Amino acid sequence: MLEIIPAILVFVATFLVLLARNSLQKNKVGVIVLGDIGRSPRMREHCLSLTKENFQVQYIAVRGSEIHGDLLSNEKVNISLITPFPSVLPRFLTIMVKPIIQTVTLLAKCLYKYWGCSSVLMQNPPTIPVIGVVWFVCKLYGARMIIDWHNYGYTILALGLHDKHILVKIAQKIEQIFGRLAHDNFCVTNAMSRDLNDNWGIK
Repeated sequence: MLEIIPAILVFVATFLVLLARNSLQKNKVGVIVLGDIGRSPRMREHCLSLTKENFQVQYIAVRGSEIHGDLLSNEKVNISLITPFPSVLPRFLTIMVKPIIQTVTLLAKCLYKYWGCSSVLMQNPPTIPVIGVVWFVCKLYGARMIIDWHNYGYTILALGLHDKHILVKIAQKIEQIFGRLAHDNFCVTNAMSRDLNDNWGIK
C-alpha cells in the first residue's frame, strides 16, 4: 500500500499543474515586491495602471507602513501581506536563515494567490528569494515572468559584506541566471537597461 503513495502524489501534482495551466485568465495578473507595501510607490503605480486596463491584480508585499488609500479602495486589487522577518539574530545568521524562511512563506503564498494569473510582475531588488520563487511559480503555472529592475540586488548585499564575499558571488549568479529566464524585463533608467544588456545579455 505504501509503495503506491509516491505514484498518487505524482498524479495529484500533475493534475493540479495541468488544471492551473488551463485556468489562466488573461485579465488576472500578479504583482510582488519583497518590501514595505507603503514604501513601494512604483509597484503601487503598476497596480493602479493595470486596473485602469481592466486587469484584476493580486498584489503581494511586506506588511509595514500605512497602505495608500487608492490601493485599499480599488476593488480590482487584492492585497496579500507578508510578515517582515524579525531582526533578532546576528547579521550573518540572518543572511543565512532569512532566505530559507522567506522562500517557504513566499512559495506558499504565491502558489495560492497566483493561481490563474497570466503574468507575474516583480520588483528587483529585493532579489533573493523572490526571483527564484516567482520563476518557479510562473514555470509551474505557465505564466509570464516580468521583472522591473531598479538596481542589482547583489550590490546591495555587498554593502553589508564585501564584493568578494562568497554569499555576494552566489547572489550575483542567482540574479543573473533568473534574470535571463524572465520573459520580459524593463528598467527605471536607460543606463540600467544598457548595463543589463551589456553585462548579462538581458534585454
